[in-house]
Amino acid sequence: MNRRSVLRGAGVGVGAVLAGCTDFFETESVWSGAPLVEDRPEAVYLPASSEQMGTYGMQDLADEARCSLHYTYPHRFWTVTGSAPSRVEVSEDDSMHLMVSAWDPETGVVLPRQPTGTLLEDGEPVESYQLWSMLAQRMGFHFGNNVALPGEGSYEVRISFDPIAVRTAGTFVGRFQEPESTTFSIDFQSSDVLDLNIDEIAENRRGNREAIEPMDGMGPPPGRVPITEDLPGTSLGSGTSSDAVLVGRLLDSPPAGVEGEGQYLAVSMRTPYNRIALASSSLSASFDGDTVELVETIDDQLGHHYGVALEDALDSAPTIEIGSPPQLSRHDGYETAFFEMPSVELQAP
Repeated sequence: MNRRSVLRGAGVGVGAVLAGCTDFFETESVWSGAPLVEDRPEAVYLPASSEQMGTYGMQDLADEARCSLHYTYPHRFWTVTGSAPSRVEVSEDDSMHLMVSAWDPETGVVLPRQPTGTLLEDGEPVESYQLWSMLAQRMGFHFGNNVALPGEGSYEVRISFDPIAVRTAGTFVGRFQEPESTTFSIDFQSSDVLDLNIDEIAENRRGNREAIEPMDGMGPPPGRVPITEDLPGTSLGSGTSSDAVLVGRLLDSPPAGVEGEGQYLAVSMRTPYNRIALASSSLSASFDGDTVELVETIDDQLGHHYGVALEDALDSAPTIEIGSPPQLSRHDGYETAFFEMPSVELQAP
């Protein structure tokens, strides 16, 4: 089903919506009718529907990162400040939900590099867009926002990326340390958005503790971390906290680029079901009466994780404390999970 079908079923005149850009941008009901599951668990759950996405393509940056620009219907989402989510509603001026991803094409690791968007018309900037770091069940970890365009037509969108915001290790050492930008040419037509399909989820499944599979074949990886068995080092077991899965590993030495000697404690924190990295959190480990902060890091073997080089050998079970939940905006299905996060005790090596 696509949005035109939804409008027909609701008795809204599609002809009126498509008659002109002014009507399109003033018709808030075009976008605001997506149902929200009632009685949602404080966990990852199946939303009421999932939406098809369109693409404006992929570009390679000068530092060998790759990025993509996608779009779908404008829709609600929740921003996160500390432990408090804040719901963002669709505005009548919103034209689409714009999504940006950046990743290393060699390893498929998604890069936490904050982008900003600038809309250009005839080479001149006309709009600037804030892009939030986000979790979505189909898109995974990405950056996005609902955006308004002045009207239908041809534009350019310049995406400017900050240097990477976390510690780099392994083959990532020294990479992605400078700002980069690239430009996408787009031809915006409201019909392109209206023709995207909406896949409704059966009512008896909505709200179940499951997740939609991330999209495949449209370019950007969703930000998965390695399966537990593929992580290097000795297993320290795993645990859950507010539906987040924490996997502990102990390496004999730190990855390249991490200061310190001795063992390296790594904690991979991911979503259940689809192993999407839970970035922008703060973790610490307590053992033998000491507490150490874990540093958010990307590595080609461990992927996105939180880790620290240990001065003394670890010989007891570490307890992982989550100082702040992932500071990621959330789409439907993630907005109730990963907030009240109790500590997790791992196994002794």
